[in-house]
Amino acid sequence: MKFRFQFDHKTSYIKVNRRGTIYILLTIAIGFAATNTMNNLLYILLSFLLAIMGISGIFARKNLSGITFSVLPPPEIYRNTPAPFKIILRSRSKKFNVIVEIEGVKRTVSTLDGEFQLTIPLKFARRGIHRIERFTLTSSFPFGFFTREEVYELPVEFIVYPHVYRISPEDYFHFDSLTAGIREGRRMGTGGDFMGLRKYEDGDPVRLIHWKASSKELVTKVFSGPSSVEIVLGERDLKSRDLEDQIDEIASLTVALLRSGYSVGINFHGVKIRPGTGEHHRIKILSRLSKI
Repeated sequence: MKFRFQFDHKTSYIKVNRRGTIYILLTIAIGFAATNTMNNLLYILLSFLLAIMGISGIFARKNLSGITFSVLPPPEIYRNTPAPFKIILRSRSKKFNVIVEIEGVKRTVSTLDGEFQLTIPLKFARRGIHRIERFTLTSSFPFGFFTREEVYELPVEFIVYPHVYRISPEDYFHFDSLTAGIREGRRMGTGGDFMGLRKYEDGDPVRLIHWKASSKELVTKVFSGPSSVEIVLGERDLKSRDLEDQIDEIASLTVALLRSGYSVGINFHGVKIRPGTGEHHRIKILSRLSKI
């Protein structure tokens, strides 16, 4: 049995659990017995049971009231890759056994007092613009007779990029746009401008490791490659034939080539972007690919 209550910013539900159903039936049975027998002890027991039921409802409502929250998507989200969404809950009074649900994924907060942060990984099978419109707080506190559920409207919008997977430098050979002279410099540049640091990957030269910045994990110095190396990726450069697989492949190639110091552009399914470098250019290509 489930009851629904509509408010301006949220919808509340109260569900009677199995334990609560048994408790209600027991209370009704004792009520009938007290009425038929006029036994004072049964009336006292009935009053006690009704008081417990009332206290349960009051505490259940109080346990979910006054909770505010924030949902923070990660900076970059990729198709079919778990993305860590940060949930921040705030409450001025102590709450117990609060269940957070977003996109069908649930997490339990046993005690909420002040501010509490948790991370929920969400995976999306479709690229493009996504919206999360519902955020749910649930609790069966204090006795488990009833489950109270608060459903909030949550218009959080973000973009899901194509799936990006690791591509080794050996896969760069099949590009028609690379000449023999350029192929010799296909690996990450070492003599150009310093572009920044990134996490160490297998195969990176030891001399490029930035030891001073590697106190917690190894990081590698990234330099630009030769300024003449420009690659425009198109359908001819792809091994896949399915459109979705092609988009994932061209996105993965873009990320791999940019990390290796190339200037990368695309000419694919009507999307034309001139060759460029840098993080802003990478995001620009991924964003355009996600909307094809």
